[in-house]
Amino acid sequence: MLILFLVAFSIFCIQVAIHIRHILNGKPESKPDHIKTRIGHVFRAAFGQSRVRERWWGKAHTVIFYAFLIFLLATVEILVRDSFPDFELNHLIGDTPAGLIHLVQTWFAALTLVAMVMLITRRIVKRKQLRSTFEAYLILGLIACLMLSHFGVMTANFALDHEPGWLRTLLPLTSRLSTCIPGHQPANSVDAAQIVLHFASWFHIACVALFFVIIPMGKHLHIVMAFPSLLFQFRRYDEEKKPVLGVDTPDVSAFEKSLEDAIEHDVPEDQWPVLGAEKVRDLPRHALLNAFACTQCQRCTDACPMVAAGLGQGPMQSMLDLRKLCKKPDAALASPHGSKGEGVIGLEELWNCTQCEACNRACSIGADHVARILEMRRAAFIRESYPPALAKVFSQFERTGNPWGYPKKDRTNWQCAIGNAQCAIGDRQPTNESTKLQASSSTNRIHKILLFSGCFASYDPKARKTQQKAIQWLIDNGFDVQFLDHETCCGEPMRKLGNESAFDQCMQSNLEQIQKHPHDIILTLCPHCAYTLRHEYATKDVRLNAMHLLEFMAQLWKLHEIDFKPNAEKYTNLYMHLPCKLSKTPEYPTDLIRFIQAMGIQLPDKDVAQAHCCGAGGGQFFLDTGREMTHVRARELEKHHPDCIITACPFCTEMLSNEVHAPEDAQQTVPVENIIDRIEQFSIRNPQT
Repeated sequence: MLILFLVAFSIFCIQVAIHIRHILNGKPESKPDHIKTRIGHVFRAAFGQSRVRERWWGKAHTVIFYAFLIFLLATVEILVRDSFPDFELNHLIGDTPAGLIHLVQTWFAALTLVAMVMLITRRIVKRKQLRSTFEAYLILGLIACLMLSHFGVMTANFALDHEPGWLRTLLPLTSRLSTCIPGHQPANSVDAAQIVLHFASWFHIACVALFFVIIPMGKHLHIVMAFPSLLFQFRRYDEEKKPVLGVDTPDVSAFEKSLEDAIEHDVPEDQWPVLGAEKVRDLPRHALLNAFACTQCQRCTDACPMVAAGLGQGPMQSMLDLRKLCKKPDAALASPHGSKGEGVIGLEELWNCTQCEACNRACSIGADHVARILEMRRAAFIRESYPPALAKVFSQFERTGNPWGYPKKDRTNWQCAIGNAQCAIGDRQPTNESTKLQASSSTNRIHKILLFSGCFASYDPKARKTQQKAIQWLIDNGFDVQFLDHETCCGEPMRKLGNESAFDQCMQSNLEQIQKHPHDIILTLCPHCAYTLRHEYATKDVRLNAMHLLEFMAQLWKLHEIDFKPNAEKYTNLYMHLPCKLSKTPEYPTDLIRFIQAMGIQLPDKDVAQAHCCGAGGGQFFLDTGREMTHVRARELEKHHPDCIITACPFCTEMLSNEVHAPEDAQQTVPVENIIDRIEQFSIRNPQT
């Protein structure tokens, strides 16, 4: 048995080593920070199965996972007994501890068999939706065999009186089975219980050996690779040990200089430096690690709005293709024909992605699908391999500082309509005092609010009115509201479209302005701006305390510092389309959901983190190619027969306004409102404090 086990384990190690060598083909990454915090995250996600347990079938997976851990001891016990026939666990640690271990193992074996039946039934019932392969059924069968072999070992132990008597009472079925084994066979005087024990032990080790051979070849490699994948899930942590999302900001100046040097020295074009990822070797090692850690559960694909609209194959297939391609570091990532060609994704699908991060949120092993898309878009932008419609967007942004091409001088016109001297930007002189650009998640003692309007609220008349209501409410409730003197676009559309140079200009300009305005918190009415300021602007020395106004109100409500006064209105059946940047976060937005429900607004989705995008994200709003996704989301909302759709994002409002129709009248559109338009219904309990 020991020889068989060691041979199988050697094969396992060799195959894993080959995979690691392929992962090392990727681009080296910086050393991770906050190792203790990262290890804690690994334990919660891997050993605690925090993300997996969000589904009912995930609970069955959790049982099987813990059964694996528990039966490691059973495997060791069998191997030791094979080398030392007289060994018994109770001789080493005593009858009671050994009996308790065997009790837990046996009951877990029974629970695992029940979980197996649940998972197999699910695969049979949903065979069209799930990606069921022969390997999946083989692994499930092997797990069942491992559990049955344990029952065989325990039955033989009872027959040989190797277990304490009190254990028979707690394991009645196994004890009853042991009475069916005769003490001796008269014909050859061979103890039948010993034969059962020997056969069950061999069967157990054979299954374990087969596991070791199969695991590195397929989806179950995640048993090994999930741990390092979760360890590197977030790019860094801040001083409060909270994860920083988004991606690393590349050094655009250094890239441009190296590119100029390459051109000046007549370096072949295929050897020019790359910003982003054009080939497999350009991807960070963590991205390649994700491909080998993929569980192939299809949760990312099920949550993808692009797949729901029939515009792509989905992130899981892209992962599988990348895993195959890792052996070829010089292979191109993007292909005009998608996975049917040489690459892992087609150029059309690359630009269809909304980067809503539903795939990231759904992934149980921390894979960052969006980062891979963004890396490829960076390279495509440098090579000018983007859709023709983007050329106009980039040109307008370079000229005016916003994707629409509106004049810079008109950006602050909305401030004149507020009609309050306390807010008038012209009545205030810029201060030379600087503020520390560091985040704080606490809403206690917040007085100075820096409002970041964003492009939509600066130029769109409807969004302007919503923002003016919000500002007046903040002032009426005792907050000191300030604005940036020379605000520019946050740069989120440019980053999502791969134009890192434009994003970097926006970030540097806004950070310079923000530093001149001491504040307690940055509020904005655009979820995209809030996410970008808090995460994408985060560097080693900077972490802005920025959030959406709705998040801020939810925190005040949680602290019992805000009252809600419902008003009589014509709408009774209200449904909330929660924007992606407020819902698809590593931590489920429980407080936000409770706040929304307290207002009498319903949620159309069982899981808001898996709700489909409106189709505006990832630059689709400017490409105008996300209408298929908008159509899918509108049909989902229509099923609930809403009187009104509530949003918290100007992009969502714009995309859904003409798409959601009343079921009884296909020509009548359902009104779409921003939740901030209802802000008069709220009041701070103690405005002066």
